[in-house]
Amino acid sequence: MLRPARRKLAGKPCVKISKLDAVEYLKLTPSKSIDKILMINVIYAVHNRDELWQEIMRVVNTNAKIVMTSSDRGGSFAIIKEHLRHGNPIMLLHPKLIAVFIVDSLISTIASTGSFHFISQQEMIDEIQKSGGAVSDVKRCYGGKKDGVNLMMTVTKAFNS
Repeated sequence: MLRPARRKLAGKPCVKISKLDAVEYLKLTPSKSIDKILMINVIYAVHNRDELWQEIMRVVNTNAKIVMTSSDRGGSFAIIKEHLRHGNPIMLLHPKLIAVFIVDSLISTIASTGSFHFISQQEMIDEIQKSGGAVSDVKRCYGGKKDGVNLMMTVTKAFNS
């Protein structure tokens, strides 16, 4: 993932790519120095989410926006159903889509071992609010608005933080 990101973002001085544990990276970051964070499928793999959210709220400035997605359940069935509903069934054989199904199956398998676990929408919101964040624009994605396996939301600093 880092190699394609470096290639695609080459020459963009406002983007920094680092290979570090998220919490450790944030601890090295000055307070109120970040105005945007994008987190894709991170939360369910972090063991100390309270510490992660505390560090995020420390490093973001007052007007910062955090956009995140996180699965609240495993499985590819919702994704397969959405593709069947909106496209040609042959598209399910596209190599990139097959790779998504394989990775999703691995994530679900690892989650069943207890290495990480999917948390509910309310748990995510509670953790964010506890750290001084405010949540808006909560939507389901990655499998449809109703059955999607991912939640997407926007997080900002709460006015009273």
